[in-house]
Amino acid sequence: MLTPARAEVLAAWLASDVGRPTFTAGARASKEVSGGFWFVLPRRGKRALWHTVTLNRGVPPRRELMGLAWGLVRQDRSEPLRWVGRTNRRGEFTVRGPSEGSYAVWYVAVAADETDRAILQRVAERRQERKLHNHLRDLLRNLRLEDVPAGQLASRPLIDRLKESLSPEEWPDPLAFYERAARAVDLLLRKSRQPDRSGTTLANSTQTRLDDELRPLSAPERELLDAGTNMARVYRLSRRAGLSEAEIARLLGRDEAEVARTLRFARAWAEQEQV
Repeated sequence: MLTPARAEVLAAWLASDVGRPTFTAGARASKEVSGGFWFVLPRRGKRALWHTVTLNRGVPPRRELMGLAWGLVRQDRSEPLRWVGRTNRRGEFTVRGPSEGSYAVWYVAVAADETDRAILQRVAERRQERKLHNHLRDLLRNLRLEDVPAGQLASRPLIDRLKESLSPEEWPDPLAFYERAARAVDLLLRKSRQPDRSGTTLANSTQTRLDDELRPLSAPERELLDAGTNMARVYRLSRRAGLSEAEIARLLGRDEAEVARTLRFARAWAEQEQV
């Protein structure tokens, strides 16, 4: 953790030497900076395009570049923040995507404007989501599946189990909990076959139950949720948190009829796209 004084020095260097370097999805990019370099290396995997972005200063790399908040801000059109995080010990990060478009890389040492603050907020949310994801994996490892009735690994009962395992002081805001938990459930489903940091994977029977009861998101559904709109927010609370229309309306402070109408539009759009 940098002291405020060192963070200010780093922020000044980022502003004067690094700026907001840009790259086009799928293309290499590089830039010289004082005492180092910045570059983007794309790699096409079996199912997606990956980008490794490196910011280097000094040999070995300066420690202040480790854990630096970053965000990808689309340049050729307006788009919600989808890719954010923190750099590793080498001052780099790797993202799955984007598949198209031009992006600026924003490094944030000190929040100087609304975009900086939005990036830091989304980074904090991602950390909360990963914490809940780890809690979910721990819960599933400790379950005796033969004692869990069918349907009890669907979104709502799974999130209810998660909520019961946490203290109320950890999540005083119910809306924040359900929104983060909904993303954590999606993360769990996508990573259920991957080992955690201890190298442990979930049992095959657990993975199969999760696939059957959580139901992976379709491509149109994921596109809808990635849009970051009000409709996406309502649909995520319904589809991944398993909340009713009345519960969503109460959490968002909206009329239940409005929530019902929004969900009808979202479901119709997703189903129409799948035809």
